[in-house]
Amino acid sequence: MNILITTISKLFQNYGKEEYEESILNCMNEIINSYITEILVQSKKNMNLAKRTKLDMHDIDKTINIQQNNMYRSKTSFHEMKYLADKINNVDLPQIPESP
Repeated sequence: MNILITTISKLFQNYGKEEYEESILNCMNEIINSYITEILVQSKKNMNLAKRTKLDMHDIDKTINIQQNNMYRSKTSFHEMKYLADKINNVDLPQIPESP
């Protein structure tokens, strides 16, 4: 058993879940691996934008902060977007002067 799956098992046990299917552990493992891969790929893009050749913790930390901000920021509701669109679309456009 790899260390990540062992850690996930211990987390389940800490929350009182002693029995679970192995597929649950594998699914959690895949989610975590996917997230880590996404963080590292985006961190490498940040490194390239900064014109550095070596990935450092600043790039990874910045990427994690961006991901968390995007995850927890509330999305604008459809009704709010419609209200704003209607408000903007009701503004009269400036008149175009006639050319001589």
